[in-house]
Amino acid sequence: MKKPKNYNAVIEYARSIIEGQKVACKETIQMCQRFIRDLKNPDYDFNPKDAEFVIQIIEKTFVHQKGEDMQGRPLRGRPFLLEPWQKFIVYNLLGFYHKDTELRRFKEAFIMVPRKNGKTPFIAALSWGLGLLERKSGAEIVIVGALLKQALQSFDFLLYNLKEMG
Repeated sequence: MKKPKNYNAVIEYARSIIEGQKVACKETIQMCQRFIRDLKNPDYDFNPKDAEFVIQIIEKTFVHQKGEDMQGRPLRGRPFLLEPWQKFIVYNLLGFYHKDTELRRFKEAFIMVPRKNGKTPFIAALSWGLGLLERKSGAEIVIVGALLKQALQSFDFLLYNLKEMG
């Protein structure tokens, strides 16, 4: 059976963290170890279909609002392509189900990312993707910040992308 588009990138990310090829804190290492264990855990079914849907929605419809790449080139207007760590988060949140049910293992996420690593646009885009995924249930997505300004940044990123979509 053919593996989903982002499956190998997600597995490679988790393995590189576990094996120490990428530097990570204790909690990130534990998270990756749990992910790999859960793939073999008989209590869970793994189906990345929804994760792939959300990743594709983000990468095919969202663009960067600001910033520069590692070579100093402007990102504004360029496709918002997720990094392996971001794809890992989406796979982890949306891929695991309690055995023989349609109930996801995870219903909430607490995502801590250091400053200036693109967490605001990622969370806004992830929220948009989740909202579209769960639209039939009338799901609501709430983005909070320590300050109103932080929440408004997510709103502004979504608004910018909606205008770009036409």
